[in-house]
Amino acid sequence: MTRHAILRWTALPEISDWFTGTARFMLVTGGMGTGKTTLTKQLPGYLAPQSWAVHHCRSDDATTISVNGLLSSWSTQLLHHLKRYDRHLAQQWRTTIQGTAQGPGSVGVRITNLNLHVDEPPADVLTRVIAAPLRELARRNRLPAVLLVVDGVEEATDADGRNRVFDLLASLSGVSLPPEVRFLVTSRPDPALAQALSGAHHLDLDGVSEQDVVNYVVARAANDPALVGRSRVPGGLPRFARLLTEHVKGNFLVAARVLDDLAGTREPYTESSLRATPSTMPQLFRERLRHLFDYLDERQRDLLGLLAVARAPLRAEEIADLLGATDGWVRRCLTRLRPVLGLDSGRYRLFHRCLADFLHDSEENQLWWRSASEDNLALANRISAQWARDWAACDHPYALNHVVAHFTSAITGLRGGRRQDAQRQLTEILLDSGFLQARTTSSGVDGLYADLGYAQSVLPGPEVGALARSLLRQAHHLRKHPELVARQLHHDAVLTGDAALAGRLDPPGLRLAWASSPAAVPALHTLSGHSGAITAVAAGSHVVTGSVDGTVRVWDGETGALRHVLSGHEGPISSVVLADRVLSGSADGTVRAWDLRTGELELVVEGHEGPVTGVAVAGTRIVSASWDRTVRVWDGRTGAPLRVLRGHQGQVDALAVADQTAVTAGGDGTIRLWHLNSGRQLHSHTGQSAQIRLLAASATRVVLGAGDGTVCVIDPRSGLVTGTLDGKAGRVTAMSLAGKLITGTSDGTVRVWDLDTGQSTARLHTGGRVTAVALSADGHSAVTAAEDGTARVWNLSAMGESTADRHSGQINAVAVTGQGRAITASDDKSVRIWDTRTGELLNTLEEHQDWVTSVAVSTDGDRAATASYDRTARVWDVRTGEQLHELVGHEDQLTAVALTRDGTKAVTASWDRTARVWDLHTGNPLWTLRGHLDWITAVAVTPGGDRTVTVSDDGAACVWDLRTGSLYVTLSGHWDKVAAVAVTDALAVTGSWDATARVWSVEGGHLVHVLAGHQGAVTCVAVDPSGARAATGSADGTAALWDLASGRCLFTTEKHDRRITAVAVTPDGAEVVTASEDQTIRVSGPDRSLLIGQPEPATCLALTETGFVVGTSAGGVLGYVNTTPSAPPPQPGEGAAGAVRGGDPAR
Repeated sequence: MTRHAILRWTALPEISDWFTGTARFMLVTGGMGTGKTTLTKQLPGYLAPQSWAVHHCRSDDATTISVNGLLSSWSTQLLHHLKRYDRHLAQQWRTTIQGTAQGPGSVGVRITNLNLHVDEPPADVLTRVIAAPLRELARRNRLPAVLLVVDGVEEATDADGRNRVFDLLASLSGVSLPPEVRFLVTSRPDPALAQALSGAHHLDLDGVSEQDVVNYVVARAANDPALVGRSRVPGGLPRFARLLTEHVKGNFLVAARVLDDLAGTREPYTESSLRATPSTMPQLFRERLRHLFDYLDERQRDLLGLLAVARAPLRAEEIADLLGATDGWVRRCLTRLRPVLGLDSGRYRLFHRCLADFLHDSEENQLWWRSASEDNLALANRISAQWARDWAACDHPYALNHVVAHFTSAITGLRGGRRQDAQRQLTEILLDSGFLQARTTSSGVDGLYADLGYAQSVLPGPEVGALARSLLRQAHHLRKHPELVARQLHHDAVLTGDAALAGRLDPPGLRLAWASSPAAVPALHTLSGHSGAITAVAAGSHVVTGSVDGTVRVWDGETGALRHVLSGHEGPISSVVLADRVLSGSADGTVRAWDLRTGELELVVEGHEGPVTGVAVAGTRIVSASWDRTVRVWDGRTGAPLRVLRGHQGQVDALAVADQTAVTAGGDGTIRLWHLNSGRQLHSHTGQSAQIRLLAASATRVVLGAGDGTVCVIDPRSGLVTGTLDGKAGRVTAMSLAGKLITGTSDGTVRVWDLDTGQSTARLHTGGRVTAVALSADGHSAVTAAEDGTARVWNLSAMGESTADRHSGQINAVAVTGQGRAITASDDKSVRIWDTRTGELLNTLEEHQDWVTSVAVSTDGDRAATASYDRTARVWDVRTGEQLHELVGHEDQLTAVALTRDGTKAVTASWDRTARVWDLHTGNPLWTLRGHLDWITAVAVTPGGDRTVTVSDDGAACVWDLRTGSLYVTLSGHWDKVAAVAVTDALAVTGSWDATARVWSVEGGHLVHVLAGHQGAVTCVAVDPSGARAATGSADGTAALWDLASGRCLFTTEKHDRRITAVAVTPDGAEVVTASEDQTIRVSGPDRSLLIGQPEPATCLALTETGFVVGTSAGGVLGYVNTTPSAPPPQPGEGAAGAVRGGDPAR
C-alpha cells in the first residue's frame, strides 16, 4: 500500500486488553483505507504472543481465499513459531513436514500432503490441523498464548457468492479449543459476520480517534527526506498534520497517498495546496485515473478491467495471452499504469481492492464506469474464444482455473438474452471433455468440483448438478488417476442411465458403451480418506469407520459425505459403535465417546491396562474388552467404572452385547457369556478347533467366527451350539437384528446369510482382504472396509432382488460368440444372454439350483454349456434359450466347463477330483477322467478337439485323450496349486500359486518354458488366437505378455493395486486386457496403457469384435468399446518399449 508503516496507536491498547482477557474472538471492522491490514501486521510485535499466525485474504489471489489456503497458512506459521506443534500435527494428519531455506539465517516451513478434499467438512479439518494439536499441547501444559488472525475476511467471497472462510469462522463456536487460543478477524462492516461472532469483542476503526493519523503524518513528514523542510503551513508539523487529517476525514490510506503525491513534487506545500488534494478515496482515484485515462485507449482500459476482476496476480506475459496482445505492448501499458498497480514477485495487481470497487461503482466513477459483470464477461469470452475449440491444448493455468469463476461472476449481473448466452457458453465448457480433463490435470478433482459448485448457482439446467454428483461418485478413482476424468464421468453417466449426459461427454478411445440395469448399481458410495487400513465399521443413519491411522470418521449414510473426523486416540482404532453417539476403542487402552451431531469429544474412559479390543453399548452403560484379560462395564454418562468381569486366562479378542448379556471370546479358547447387571458368568463354552476372533450377537443368536474360517451359531441362553454355516464363511464382524448375517473373508468375498436356513443369499467381491463389515439395522445396506483405507456402502436390496436385466449376485464367468452374444453365469443361479452391441438382455436361463461357476460356447455360437455348484452342467441353445441337456453325474460342486470347437463334446471339472466328458448329441457321459488328488480348478480343450487339459490344487496338470478318455500324460513341475490353463494344439500354458506359469508340450508332455518373474500367484492365463503369445495375470497386480516360441517376456503391464482377476490377449496379439480387484480395467501395450475405473471389482471378462464385456462382483454386466488403434505387436528379440529385461515381469 505504501512504503511507510501506518500505525493505529490508539487501537493497540484496546486489542492488548482483549488479548489478556477472556473473550475468544475480536472483530475489527472499518471501511476501506482505515488501516486494518497494517494493524494486523503490527500485532505480533506489539502483543508479543509466544505463537501467532496471521493470514491475509486477497480477492485477487484465489489461493488466499480458500479454507485450504487459510489452514495451510496458519499451520505453516505455527510450525515455525510453536514448539512441538509439528509432532502433534503429524499425528493428526500424517503430514510430511519439510524445512525450506529462505535466506541467510532464516528457515521457512511448509506442509506437504495437506489437501482439503471436497467431501471433508472444513470444521473437521480445522480440528485436526489446529484444534487437536493445540489441545494435546494444552493437556501436557505446553501451550503458550496463541493468536490466530484472519485479515480481510470479506474478500474471501467466491464466484458463487459463498464465503467459505466466513463459514469456517462461524463454525468455530462448535470446536473445542484451549482457552490460550484467540482469534482476531478484520473485515469491512458486515452485519452477518457481526451476528455470527456476536460474542466477540468489537473494535470499530471507523470510530477510532483521528489522533493515530495525526501521529502518523507527523512521523512521516519529520522522517521522509522527500518531505522534510518543505512545509509552508503556519504552525509547523503539528498543525500540518491536524489539517491533513481533517482534510482526509481520518482515512489512513488517503493520508498516505496524499503524502506520496506531495513527496513526488518539488514545490513546497501550503495550506491551500493541501486543501486542493483529494480528500476521499473516490476523489483520489478520480484524480489518478483522470490523468491516466487521458492517454488510455479502449484496449488499455480492457487491461485495467482485466486486473480489476483478476482472481490472482498475473505476470505480464499472462496478461498478454489473456488479452491476445503482444508482450511489449502489455509491458508499456503496465508501465503507464504503475501508479495504480501493485507488484508482487513479478506479478501485477491493482494496488488495493478498493480501486476495483471504485472502477465498478457507477455512482462514484461516472466517467470510466464498466460493471464488474462486463469485465468478467469480457475476460471469460476472451479465454473461451482462445481455447474453446481445443481445451485439451490449453497450457494457460489461469485460463483453466478461473474461466468458470469469471463466467459465473458475469452471469450474476446479466439479464435477458445476454445472460442466456453466457449460461450456454458456460454449460458448453463444463460439458466439454477436453476442459474437464485439462482442468482436473491443472488443479485436481477439488478444483473441478469447486467450479461445478460455482456454476450450479447460475445455471438453470440439471446437467451440471448431475456432473457434480458423478464427480463425487468417481472421486476415489480420480484422486489416483486424474487423467481419467472425462472417461470416468462418461462411465458414471452410462451406469446411472443419464443418456443425455453420456452423449455430451462421449470420450474417444476406450469407453463404456452400455451397462445392465444402470439404475441398480449396488455400490452406493466409496468412502475414502483414511491414511491406513480400516479396522472397524458401524452402519445406520451414518457410517462410522475406524482406522489404524488412529482416527474415526463419521459419514452421512445417505449421501456418503464426510461429517466428522474424530481425532485424539494415540493408537489404532479397534472398535466403533454407532448409537445416539459414537464410541471408539483403541490400542491406546481408552474408550472415547463423541457427539454424533457436532463431532465433539464428550468422554474419555480410562482404566484398561492393555489395548481395547471391543466396545459395545448396553443401555446407558459402556462395555469394553481388552488384552488385559478383563471385560469392564462403565457408566456411559460419567465414565466411572461399574464392574470388572474376570475369568478369561488370556487376552479377550472379541466382544458382543445383546440385551443384558455380554459375549466374549478369548485367547484361552473359551467363549463366555456374562450377565451385565450382576457381573455373573452365565456360560463358558470350549471345544472350538480354532481361536475365535470375531463375534456377532442378537437376542436369540450368537455367531462365532474362527480363525480357520468356520462359523457356528450358539444359543445365548443355553450356550449350546445350534448350527454351523455351510462352507468357509470367513470371519464374522456384524449381525443385524433382522436375522441376517454378513461375513467378510481374506480373499475379498462378502456373503450375506439367512441364519434360519444357514444359506448364503448374496455374495459380492470387494477387491482385496475385507478388514471389517457391518449391516444396517434394517438389513438393506452393508458397509465393507479394506486395507487400502476405503470403505464401501452396498445396496443389499438391489443385490437380493433379481431385476429384469441385472444379475443379483456376483458374475463368475462370461463368454462371447461371434454372432454378437455374451453369456454370463452368476451366483444368483441364473445364466443370461446379452446383445454385445446394445446391452439388451435377450434371455434368462434359470434351471440351475446353485451358483453358476463357468460358461463355454461353441465356435458357431449356437450352443453354450454352464457348470454349477448344484453338481450339474447344462447345455443350452443360445438362440432360443432352450435347455438341451442336463449333465448329471458329478458328486460335488462343478468348477469349470469347456467345449470342443464343433460343439459335440463337453468337459466338466469338479471338486470331486474328476473331470467328465459328455456327448452333446445325447447328453450322455462318455468318460470319467480320474487321476487328480485334489479339486480340479480349470479345464481347457485344444482347438483340434482331440485333447483336454485339466489342472488341480494337487499341483499337477493332466492331458487326456478325448477320443478314448485315457490319461495321455501328466505335467508335473509346479510346487503349489495350479489355478489356470490355456491351450493351443501344440502347447499348454498353466498358471500356479508358485508364482510361475509353465509352457508344456501337449504331445510330448515335456516342459518347454518356465515363465518366471511374477511376485504372486499366477491366477489367470490366456493365449491369442494365433497361438503365438500368452498372457499371464497375477495376484501381484501385474500381467505379462510372452512369446511362446522363445519364452521371452515381451512387456509387463503397469501394476494394479490389487490382484488381477481376468486376462485376455487382443486378436492381433499386441495388447493385454486385465481386470482387477482394485476396480479398474487396463488395456496395455508395449508403449501405452489405457485405464478405466469400475463401480465394483470386475471378476471376469471376454473380448468382442470392438472391445470387451465385463462381469462384476455385484452382478453388473458392462460392455466396452475401444476405438483407440493398438500398437503393432511386439516382436521377440526387438526389445520393444516396455519389455522387461530377462523376461522378469516384476521389474
